[in-house]
Parts: sequence; structure tokens; C-alpha cells
Amino acid sequence: MESGLRAPQKLMIAVVVAITAALLLAVGVYAYDRSQEDQIAPGVTVGGVDIGGRSADDARDVIEEEVVSPLEKPVEVTFDGETYTLRSKQLGQSADVDGMIDEAIAESREGTIVNRVGRYVQGSAVNVNLAPKVSYSEDAVDEFVAEVAEKVNKEPVDASIEPGTDTLTPTQGETGLELRQNELSRLITRQVKSPGAEDEIQATAEKTAPEVTTKELAEEYPTYITVDQSEYKLRLFVNLKLVKEYGVAVGGGGYSTPTG
Repeated sequence: MESGLRAPQKLMIAVVVAITAALLLAVGVYAYDRSQEDQIAPGVTVGGVDIGGRSADDARDVIEEEVVSPLEKPVEVTFDGETYTLRSKQLGQSADVDGMIDEAIAESREGTIVNRVGRYVQGSAVNVNLAPKVSYSEDAVDEFVAEVAEKVNKEPVDASIEPGTDTLTPTQGETGLELRQNELSRLITRQVKSPGAEDEIQATAEKTAPEVTTKELAEEYPTYITVDQSEYKLRLFVNLKLVKEYGVAVGGGGYSTPTG
């Protein structure tokens, strides 16, 4: 009678043990992966706010405090020492916290189960920054920007001529200002979508030149005539320079002669 197990039996037992171990490992991996379904992977941020390595409930608290609460703060825009305020009530802001949590979990569970478990074991980060799910009134932003522009914008003033007794004195023009509305809209939108990104927005404007500058006055007024009633003289200016004087008769009462 032979003692012990034959080689085929030993092989069969080894195969069964290996399969059993593999099944147990698979079950363990699956169970561990399922236990992480409510966990957000390290490296996940929402609008720059770190919620990685937390449960969904803990992450929700962080989002409420650091993403949603700042929505109540007004948007403040400054320009040339003046502050313009767009309040949360005007914007009608709201945040989809559940949507942000769902997206964070979805990103955390990217890849195969083997990839995920390997990441859990190694403590690897996914390094993804999600945009906050914030809704607001675009019309309110447009209206606010238009109001700021109305207060900031200044029309340029053309250079002009101030006639004197025998001279023409150029009056210098003034540059205007035009708010960079598209840039301001973009900055406001970024802050509204990522609350707490900036405490204050600095608006900018570009200078606008007058249509007629001092250098262009001679071209604008190639000839200019003035009448000096006290001296009974008409003066002709060419390119802003006096070139000729003429004696004139000044009109009587009710028929006054214009001065220029």
C-alpha cells in the first residue's frame, strides 16, 4: 500500500489552494474597493479647495464652508479709488453641492479596480481640480458691468481755438476713458464661479484720444476769421497764424457784427 499523495493529487491540491487564495484575494480586493466608494481620493480639489482623502460627508462640510459660504460675499470692483459692489442677491447665485461631491467621487473611482486598489495602498493622489458647480445670472453681471462703464467712461474732448484780439490760442484736447468691459466681465465670472478666488477686482480702462488734437488744429481750421469791433478790424488767420488785417465798418444798433 502506497503512502502519501501521488503527484497528480498534489498538483490538484496546489491548484485548488491557488484558486481559493486567488478568489479570497479577489473578494478582499472587491470588498476593500466597495468600502472606498464613499471616499474621495487624495489630490481632488474643487475650485482650489482640497477635499481629497475625505468621506463624502466630510467633503460636503468643507465645500459648504469654503465654496458655498463665500457666495454670500459681494463682488467688489475698484477703479480709481471708487468701489462698485455687486451683491449676491443681485447675482442669484446657487451651488450644486451634491453634484460637486458626485463628480469628485467619479474622478476618485476612475480606472480599473486593480488601479484603484493599488492607488489606495500606495496613497497616490489623482491630482484633479474640479470647477465648482455654481449657477448665477449672466444678465446681472452684464448689467453691473454696464453700470460701472457708465460711471467710468469719459468722452474725449477735442482741441479747440480760443480767439483773442490778434491771436488764436489753442485749447488742448482731453483724452477720454473707456472701461475694458470684456475683461471685467471675465474677472467677475471667474470670481463668481470660484468663490473666494479674489477679494477685490481691479477694473482697468484704456485711454481714448480726441478726434482733433492740438497738432491737428491747423488742419481742422486752415482759415479762421475774427472781427475786432473795438478796432474796426477783420483779421484773417491761415494755419492759425495772422496773415492779413482789414478795416471794416461795424453794424449799427440791431445789426451787430459777429466777432468770429
